[in-house]
Amino acid sequence: MRHTDGPRRCLNTGRFEGFHQLFKAFALFAPEDAGVEHLKALALVARTLRDTSICTKLRSNPDPATLYTILTEDKADKAA
Repeated sequence: MRHTDGPRRCLNTGRFEGFHQLFKAFALFAPEDAGVEHLKALALVARTLRDTSICTKLRSNPDPATLYTILTEDKADKAA
């Protein structure tokens, strides 16, 4: 498939080919005068998402409360 062809729908599955599936997304909002706090938060997100066990747990749990628990428990466990 050439880059200019765009995505194609697979006849067997109905899914689009040529793109990776997005499993989670996040947004980081910070006021203009936030200094470096937003960079620290972004670094924490990057470090957290490099942990394959956390990513596996996030992928297998669609409930927002469970996702929050996974993220906060892992952070608290590492700090102890």
